Amino acid sequence: MTSPSFTDAGPALPTSPMRRRVIAASIVGTALEWYDYALYGLASALVFNKLFFPDLSPAVGTIASVATFAVGFIARPLGGIVLGNIGDKHGRKAVLVISLLMMGIATTLIGALPVYHSIGIAAPALLVLLRLIQGFGAGAEFGGSVVLSAEYAPQGKQGLFASTAQVGSEIGFLLSTAAFAAVQLLPEAAIESWGWRIPFLAGIVPVIVGLWLRLRISESPEYLRVKVAEHQPRVPMLDLLRTAPKDVLLAAGARLMDPPLGYIYTTFVTVYAVNTVGVDKQTILTGLMIASGAGIFTVLLFGHLTDRFGTRRVYLFAAAFAALLSFPFYWMVNTGSPFIIFLALFLGTSVGKELNNAGQAAYLTQMFEPRLRMSGVTLSRESVSALGGFIPVIGLALANWAGGHYWPVALMMCVMALISFFCILASRPKPQAMPGAILTLAKG
Repeated sequence: MTSPSFTDAGPALPTSPMRRRVIAASIVGTALEWYDYALYGLASALVFNKLFFPDLSPAVGTIASVATFAVGFIARPLGGIVLGNIGDKHGRKAVLVISLLMMGIATTLIGALPVYHSIGIAAPALLVLLRLIQGFGAGAEFGGSVVLSAEYAPQGKQGLFASTAQVGSEIGFLLSTAAFAAVQLLPEAAIESWGWRIPFLAGIVPVIVGLWLRLRISESPEYLRVKVAEHQPRVPMLDLLRTAPKDVLLAAGARLMDPPLGYIYTTFVTVYAVNTVGVDKQTILTGLMIASGAGIFTVLLFGHLTDRFGTRRVYLFAAAFAALLSFPFYWMVNTGSPFIIFLALFLGTSVGKELNNAGQAAYLTQMFEPRLRMSGVTLSRESVSALGGFIPVIGLALANWAGGHYWPVALMMCVMALISFFCILASRPKPQAMPGAILTLAKG
């Protein structure tokens, strides 16, 4: 295990090799997080209704299945509070190891679960339990990865470094979609018997790689400077709520567009395109894979733009773009044309979602001072993430209420994006100090 590095003045400035190691550890962890969540989202939309809720009608079974996807999000705020507090008190590295193990082990065990026909009601009950464990661990994965990456960044590149965690998100989504698309090539009986298990069981691989990487990184320099200066609060989360409640509320409001961007344009659109528009499953999965692959590059471009033009400007543009695209996205999907659907998914995910992801990553790390940063990022982010799991369920319910029409879902996206726009407009990120200045403060 790598030990922290110190000079006579305090923690040493990070080296380029350690920065690369931190970026790799961040990418692998967030890749696992999104592999877990996207894989489960796709499975809940396409096969879990038959495996775990066979006694319900197809429509109700799909809603019940997608609802188990939502359960994992209930645990995310609790995981964010507990693990975020640990991250500010005991270090970012410990939290990243804990979150990785909880998410990866839960995902692997889902692949080994008996189904309803084998053990009855215990099957969906165990599924819910594993989703809760998965969600608790995920409550600090993004926050820990983004904070660690940003705190290792050279001056003027915090936005680019913070956005690298989102590269992992797209890799995870791409891998999960590719794995599920490959499984869909099997006969239906094979998919329902054993094929669906393979992608979940494969989740143990990134756990092993990610654990090896995360045990070899040093603790965040900014965390160590706070520790050396003895500026750590006894209970960081309580100190955050006492000193910066407005920042937490505005940061949470700014994130309100994130759940629909992440799940309406992936999980919900999969169900909508297949069941309502009549698009072939492989077409929508292929479109999602193309969009995810492109997102690996666009999120880095948008992360660079936050450093070039300012985090707030890019994040405001992301909210405006999400609002403007909300209705045209469905106009394109409703054409049924594979090319136009691919274009819609590219605009919705590779552009809209990645603008939000890059802007959000830089924005959240700049909203909170280092001694409270993990608590601030995880609380503001995960309090809204709890909504994310219910977005596909809400979308399905709204579409059913509207007779299969998309307009209530598009309106929801538009309203949430506008709320985010005005919260970003009202907030003021903290000035980012030069590494040397932070070092001097810690020393003095």
